[in-house]
Amino acid sequence: MLLVVLVLASGVTGCSSTGYLANRIRDLGDVVNASVGIGGGAKCRAGPLHIGLLINVDELGIRNGVAFTPGWTWWPGGMEVDSFLIPMARDELPGYFPVIFGMEGFCARTSDRANPVGEAGAVSPLPFVSLPVPTEKDAPLPPGMRAKYLTQVEVVGGLVVTLRLGLNVGEIVDFVLGWASVDIFGDDLRDGQEAEAEPSVPADRRQASRRASGGPR
Repeated sequence: MLLVVLVLASGVTGCSSTGYLANRIRDLGDVVNASVGIGGGAKCRAGPLHIGLLINVDELGIRNGVAFTPGWTWWPGGMEVDSFLIPMARDELPGYFPVIFGMEGFCARTSDRANPVGEAGAVSPLPFVSLPVPTEKDAPLPPGMRAKYLTQVEVVGGLVVTLRLGLNVGEIVDFVLGWASVDIFGDDLRDGQEAEAEPSVPADRRQASRRASGGPR
Protein backbone atom coordinates (compact mmCIF):
# COMPACT_ATOMS: atom_id res chain seq x y z
CA MET A 1 0.00 0.00 0.00
CA LEU A 2 2.73 2.44 0.96
CA LEU A 3 4.59 1.59 -2.27
CA VAL A 4 1.50 2.45 -4.32
CA VAL A 5 1.15 5.75 -2.47
CA LEU A 6 4.80 6.60 -3.11
CA VAL A 7 4.48 5.85 -6.81
CA LEU A 8 1.48 8.17 -6.98
CA ALA A 9 3.31 10.79 -4.96
CA SER A 10 6.30 10.74 -7.29
CA GLY A 11 3.92 11.92 -9.97
CA VAL A 12 2.36 14.45 -7.60
CA THR A 13 5.48 16.28 -6.44
CA GLY A 14 7.89 15.37 -9.21
CA CYS A 15 5.69 15.93 -12.25
CA SER A 16 7.28 18.46 -14.58
CA SER A 17 4.02 19.18 -16.43
CA THR A 18 1.62 21.90 -15.45
CA GLY A 19 -1.98 22.76 -16.16
CA TYR A 20 -5.39 21.30 -15.45
CA LEU A 21 -4.69 17.56 -15.35
CA ALA A 22 -1.41 17.88 -13.46
CA ASN A 23 -3.14 19.92 -10.76
CA ARG A 24 -5.86 17.29 -10.42
CA ILE A 25 -3.18 14.64 -9.86
CA ARG A 26 -1.55 16.81 -7.21
CA ASP A 27 -4.92 17.39 -5.53
CA LEU A 28 -5.44 13.62 -5.38
CA GLY A 29 -2.03 13.19 -3.74
CA ASP A 30 -3.06 15.64 -1.00
CA VAL A 31 -5.93 13.43 0.15
CA VAL A 32 -3.97 10.66 1.91
CA ASN A 33 -1.12 10.71 4.41
CA ALA A 34 0.81 7.44 4.72
CA SER A 35 4.29 7.12 6.18
CA VAL A 36 6.63 5.11 8.36
CA GLY A 37 8.88 6.68 10.94
CA ILE A 38 11.01 6.23 14.03
CA GLY A 39 9.70 6.88 17.52
CA GLY A 40 7.24 5.61 20.07
CA GLY A 41 3.76 6.18 21.41
CA ALA A 42 0.41 6.85 19.79
CA LYS A 43 -1.68 9.83 18.74
CA CYS A 44 -5.04 10.39 17.11
CA ARG A 45 -6.03 13.75 15.59
CA ALA A 46 -9.24 15.08 14.06
CA GLY A 47 -8.69 18.62 12.86
CA PRO A 48 -7.44 20.74 15.77
CA LEU A 49 -8.38 18.13 18.39
CA HIS A 50 -6.00 15.34 19.34
CA ILE A 51 -5.06 12.96 22.11
CA GLY A 52 -1.89 10.99 22.61
CA LEU A 53 1.58 10.58 24.02
CA LEU A 54 4.12 10.48 21.22
CA ILE A 55 7.58 11.34 19.96
CA ASN A 56 8.11 10.61 16.28
CA VAL A 57 10.07 11.45 13.12
CA ASP A 58 8.53 10.51 9.76
CA GLU A 59 11.15 8.98 7.45
CA LEU A 60 9.44 7.56 4.36
CA GLY A 61 6.06 8.18 2.77
CA ILE A 62 3.77 10.97 1.67
CA ARG A 63 2.41 13.88 3.72
CA ASN A 64 0.36 16.80 2.47
CA GLY A 65 1.06 15.84 -1.13
CA VAL A 66 4.83 15.57 -0.65
CA ALA A 67 6.68 12.29 -1.13
CA PHE A 68 9.80 12.08 1.03
CA THR A 69 12.66 9.71 1.80
CA PRO A 70 15.34 9.71 4.51
CA GLY A 71 17.99 12.38 4.09
CA TRP A 72 16.06 15.52 3.13
CA THR A 73 16.52 17.04 6.57
CA TRP A 74 16.92 15.52 9.99
CA TRP A 75 13.10 15.18 9.94
CA PRO A 76 12.32 14.26 6.30
CA GLY A 77 8.51 14.22 6.41
CA GLY A 78 7.86 15.67 9.82
CA MET A 79 8.52 15.43 13.53
CA GLU A 80 6.25 15.77 16.52
CA VAL A 81 6.17 15.55 20.26
CA ASP A 82 2.92 15.26 22.18
CA SER A 83 3.14 15.29 25.96
CA PHE A 84 -0.51 14.55 26.76
CA LEU A 85 -1.02 16.61 29.96
CA ILE A 86 2.62 17.47 30.74
CA PRO A 87 3.41 21.14 29.94
CA MET A 88 6.61 21.90 28.04
CA ALA A 89 8.36 25.27 28.09
CA ARG A 90 9.63 26.27 24.64
CA ASP A 91 11.89 29.32 24.54
CA GLU A 92 12.41 28.64 20.82
CA LEU A 93 8.85 29.76 20.04
CA PRO A 94 8.90 33.56 20.41
CA GLY A 95 5.55 35.14 19.66
CA TYR A 96 3.65 31.91 20.18
CA PHE A 97 3.10 30.46 23.64
CA PRO A 98 5.36 30.24 26.73
CA VAL A 99 4.05 26.79 27.62
CA ILE A 100 2.77 24.15 25.21
CA PHE A 101 1.59 20.56 25.38
CA GLY A 102 2.76 19.41 21.98
CA MET A 103 4.41 20.54 18.76
CA GLU A 104 5.03 19.29 15.25
CA GLY A 105 6.68 20.28 12.01
CA PHE A 106 5.89 18.75 8.62
CA CYS A 107 6.43 19.13 4.90
CA ALA A 108 3.71 20.60 2.69
CA ARG A 109 3.16 21.19 -1.01
CA THR A 110 3.27 24.79 -2.26
CA SER A 111 2.30 26.52 -5.51
CA ASP A 112 5.78 28.03 -5.93
CA ARG A 113 7.66 26.73 -8.96
CA ALA A 114 11.08 27.53 -7.46
CA ASN A 115 10.32 25.90 -4.10
CA PRO A 116 7.48 23.39 -4.57
CA VAL A 117 8.02 21.88 -1.12
CA GLY A 118 7.61 23.98 2.01
CA GLU A 119 7.25 23.50 5.74
CA ALA A 120 4.54 24.14 8.29
CA GLY A 121 4.01 23.34 11.94
CA ALA A 122 1.51 23.19 14.77
CA VAL A 123 1.63 23.78 18.50
CA SER A 124 -0.71 22.87 21.35
CA PRO A 125 -1.31 25.87 23.65
CA LEU A 126 -3.86 23.76 25.53
CA PRO A 127 -4.08 20.00 26.09
CA PHE A 128 -5.76 18.24 23.18
CA VAL A 129 -5.85 21.34 20.93
CA SER A 130 -3.39 22.07 18.09
CA LEU A 131 -3.07 25.24 16.01
CA PRO A 132 -1.16 25.47 12.70
CA VAL A 133 1.80 27.89 12.74
CA PRO A 134 4.81 28.64 10.51
CA THR A 135 8.05 26.79 11.32
CA GLU A 136 9.74 30.19 11.52
CA LYS A 137 8.10 33.22 13.11
CA ASP A 138 8.00 35.47 10.03
CA ALA A 139 7.64 32.75 7.40
CA PRO A 140 4.31 32.32 5.59
CA LEU A 141 2.42 29.06 5.71
CA PRO A 142 2.02 27.12 2.44
CA PRO A 143 -1.23 27.98 0.58
CA GLY A 144 -4.35 26.86 2.42
CA MET A 145 -2.38 25.12 5.17
CA ARG A 146 -4.43 26.52 8.05
CA ALA A 147 -7.67 25.23 6.54
CA LYS A 148 -6.10 21.93 5.41
CA TYR A 149 -4.86 21.17 8.92
CA LEU A 150 -8.35 21.66 10.34
CA THR A 151 -9.95 19.17 7.91
CA GLN A 152 -7.43 16.35 8.41
CA VAL A 153 -7.95 13.13 10.36
CA GLU A 154 -4.99 10.87 11.12
CA VAL A 155 -3.55 8.32 13.50
CA VAL A 156 0.09 7.52 14.21
CA GLY A 157 1.64 4.99 16.53
CA GLY A 158 4.20 2.31 17.11
CA LEU A 159 7.28 1.40 19.10
CA VAL A 160 10.66 2.12 17.45
CA VAL A 161 9.00 1.84 14.01
CA THR A 162 5.84 3.92 13.64
CA LEU A 163 3.06 4.06 11.07
CA ARG A 164 0.98 7.11 10.12
CA LEU A 165 -2.30 6.93 8.22
CA GLY A 166 -4.46 9.94 7.50
CA LEU A 167 -7.27 11.27 5.35
CA ASN A 168 -8.03 14.90 4.59
CA VAL A 169 -11.73 15.51 4.04
CA GLY A 170 -11.12 19.05 2.84
CA GLU A 171 -8.70 17.78 0.21
CA ILE A 172 -11.36 15.39 -1.08
CA VAL A 173 -13.63 18.40 -1.62
CA ASP A 174 -10.75 20.31 -3.22
CA PHE A 175 -10.09 17.39 -5.58
CA VAL A 176 -13.74 17.10 -6.63
CA LEU A 177 -14.25 20.85 -7.11
CA GLY A 178 -10.94 21.04 -8.94
CA TRP A 179 -12.52 19.32 -11.92
CA ALA A 180 -14.70 22.42 -12.19
CA SER A 181 -11.56 24.60 -11.89
CA VAL A 182 -12.45 25.62 -8.33
CA ASP A 183 -9.33 25.70 -6.12
CA ILE A 184 -10.58 26.19 -2.56
CA PHE A 185 -7.11 25.96 -0.98
CA GLY A 186 -5.27 28.07 -3.58
CA ASP A 187 -2.49 25.49 -3.97
CA ASP A 188 -2.74 24.74 -7.71
CA LEU A 189 0.23 25.61 -9.89
CA ARG A 190 -0.83 28.51 -12.07
CA ASP A 191 -0.25 28.57 -15.81
CA GLY A 192 3.41 29.21 -16.50
CA GLN A 193 4.54 27.54 -13.26
CA GLU A 194 6.04 24.06 -13.22
CA ALA A 195 6.96 21.77 -10.35
CA GLU A 196 10.66 20.98 -10.07
CA ALA A 197 11.68 17.53 -11.31
CA GLU A 198 13.15 16.80 -7.90
CA PRO A 199 11.44 18.90 -5.22
CA SER A 200 13.53 19.85 -2.24
CA VAL A 201 13.26 21.91 0.89
CA PRO A 202 15.02 25.28 0.29
CA ALA A 203 18.62 25.39 1.52
CA ASP A 204 17.94 28.06 4.13
CA ARG A 205 15.07 25.98 5.51
CA ARG A 206 17.23 22.84 5.60
CA GLN A 207 19.89 24.69 7.59
CA ALA A 208 17.27 26.07 9.96
CA SER A 209 15.85 22.59 10.42
CA ARG A 210 19.24 21.18 11.34
CA ARG A 211 19.85 24.00 13.81
CA ALA A 212 16.47 23.62 15.45
CA SER A 213 16.15 21.49 18.51
CA GLY A 214 12.74 20.30 17.41
CA GLY A 215 9.43 21.43 16.03
CA PRO A 216 8.41 24.80 14.61
CA ARG A 217 10.49 27.88 15.34
